[in-house]
Amino acid sequence: MKTLVLSMISIAATVAAMTACTSEGDPIDNIDNGQPVEIQLNAGIGSITTKTPITSDDQGKLSSALPGIQFVKAADIAESPAWGDVSKVASTAEIKTDDISTGKISFNTPLYYNVDPTLKSWLIGYYPVAEVEPDASTNKGKLQWTITGKEDILLSAEVSGNKSKDEQIKSITFNHQLLQMQFKFVAEDPAAIDTWGNAIRSIAIKTKASGTLANLPSTITCTLSSTPSLAWSNPAELTAYAVTDGTYSDNKITEASPITLTETETLGGYIMVQPLTATTDYTLAITTNKSTAEVPITLGAAPAAGKAYEIILTFKASTIATTATITKWETVTGGTGTVQ
Repeated sequence: MKTLVLSMISIAATVAAMTACTSEGDPIDNIDNGQPVEIQLNAGIGSITTKTPITSDDQGKLSSALPGIQFVKAADIAESPAWGDVSKVASTAEIKTDDISTGKISFNTPLYYNVDPTLKSWLIGYYPVAEVEPDASTNKGKLQWTITGKEDILLSAEVSGNKSKDEQIKSITFNHQLLQMQFKFVAEDPAAIDTWGNAIRSIAIKTKASGTLANLPSTITCTLSSTPSLAWSNPAELTAYAVTDGTYSDNKITEASPITLTETETLGGYIMVQPLTATTDYTLAITTNKSTAEVPITLGAAPAAGKAYEIILTFKASTIATTATITKWETVTGGTGTVQ
C-alpha cells in the first residue's frame, strides 16, 4: 500500500547545469563571473516527531536522518510567484545522518538561483515523498496526500532568495500538519479484565462534532501559495497503530495483532489525524476480545497540528475512563476516556 499519494507537483522553472567546482560547506558565490549559484539551505522542524512520528529537539534539530523530502519551485520572479502554475517536483532531498546537527539538506538534483540577481528563486518543501500525477494539467499548484494515520506530514511556507551572497536562502522550517494521539492502556483491576477481556483489537478514531458518529478525513489537498492552505476530504475509518516497547510501528492494532490489557499502564498505540476544533470533538470506537465501546475523549488542550496528545484509557468493570495530556511533539496530556 502506498503511504502517500501526491497529485501533481513540480516546477515551471528550468534547472541550469552546474559549471563550476566549489568547496563544500561554503555558499557557492560566483556572482562576478556570471556562473550559476547553487541553492543550499538547512532545515528545522517546528517541534516535531514523521512516518511513525518524526522527532526533533526544541531547536528543531532532527533526532535521526530524514530521506524523502521534496521541493517544488515556482518560476523565478522578483515578487509574487505564480504557484498556481507549478506542475512538477523540482528536487527530492534528504538530511543525512552526518548532517543531523546542522540540518543541512542534500539535493538529489541541484537547484540554482537565476543568473539575474533581480529575480528571486521561490521554494516550498514538504515530506514525505510523493509521486507526481502523470497528467497534472487540471491539478497545477496542488499537492495531495492520503492520510492513513501512520505518516507524519510536514510542509513549509514559501521561502525565497537570489544569487547575491547576502540574499541567498539560508534555512527552511517544516511544520507538522497533523495531530498525534498516543494511547496508554491500563485495567483498573482483575474485574475490569474479566469484563473487557485481555486483548485490545482495534481503536478507531472518529468524531461526533456534528452529533452523529462519523469518520475523519483521509485526504489532504494543499493549494500552493506563499502560505499554503489545506483542504480535508474523503472520510474513512482510521485506526490506531501499535507501539511495541516504545517503538512506533507500521502495524495496525488488529484481532491478529492485539494489545494486551493488564493492570500495568502501557503505551500501546498511536495515530496521526486532522486537528479538529474543540477538545471534545474526538470519539474512540474501541473493540476488545470481549466487547466494544464508544468512548468520548477530552483532550488536554485545543486540537492543534504538531501536538501529541497522550490519552490514558483506564478500563474499569463498568466503564472506560480517559485522561489526556500534551507530550512533546509537543505532547498534550490530560486527555481522558472511560470505557464502561
